[in-house]
Amino acid sequence: MNLTEHPAHDCCVAWAPDGERLLFLSSRNDGGGGLLLGRHWIDSSYEDLRVRAGPRARQGWGSDSTIPSEVVRPLTTVVPKPPQGIWLIHRDGSGLTRLTNGDGIEREATWSPDGSQIAFVSDRDGNDEIYLLPVGEGAAAAGGEPVRLTDHPKDDRRPTWSRDGTCLAFESRRDGEWGLYVMSADGSGLKRLSDSAGWGSSPSWSP
Repeated sequence: MNLTEHPAHDCCVAWAPDGERLLFLSSRNDGGGGLLLGRHWIDSSYEDLRVRAGPRARQGWGSDSTIPSEVVRPLTTVVPKPPQGIWLIHRDGSGLTRLTNGDGIEREATWSPDGSQIAFVSDRDGNDEIYLLPVGEGAAAAGGEPVRLTDHPKDDRRPTWSRDGTCLAFESRRDGEWGLYVMSADGSGLKRLSDSAGWGSSPSWSP
């Protein structure tokens, strides 16, 4: 069953805990469907988007180049032209609702365990920060304003809910290299999980 049919890029579906709703990301906010490949804007009507394989084949493909006509494999990763927002739809395709109106790219949207809130990442204020949006029954009207949970010049990404919905773990470069952090769901009580040097990313809670 096709739930969305739009020239824009719809992706990254996440089921609500109740199984009745889905959120997804879409670049339909501006009515367009452009995709960003490297430094190239490409119309989404380009049906068979492909790239050359191997660094040697890509040599000389600069910022002013066109998409090469010689192709060997399909491209599987594309980035929507901003703005990219969060949308909500019921499992039968009804009730399509635009949840965010940011000017940047919003991604990594994830439901709270009780389905009442969504945590997501947005660069709407200049760099990647974590935001919270209520989506309980009647709480999320189109154009609702999310609450910003983090505020730091370094990027904060990959918010991950604790099992009881009271905390969010995330990754950040705020202390130099990427590390893991945790905070309450209202943004308070920020704590770094490890003081050891090294790389920390992609947090996951124990059962």
